[in-house]
Amino acid sequence: MPVEEIKKVLENEADVLFAYLFGSYARGTQGKTSDIDIAIYLRDVDILDA
Repeated sequence: MPVEEIKKVLENEADVLFAYLFGSYARGTQGKTSDIDIAIYLRDVDILDA
C-alpha cells in the first residue's frame, strides 16, 4: 500500500492521534524491497486488545 493511501486511512481513524513516517521512506532512500516504517499514537491503547 503506498504511503499516501496509508495516510488517508489513518486520517479517517478517530482513535489515531498522530502518526509519523520514519526510516528509508522518510529519508527518501527507499528501494524496491524497502518496508514502510510508521509509528502510530492512539487515543486509547486498550483498543489493541479488541
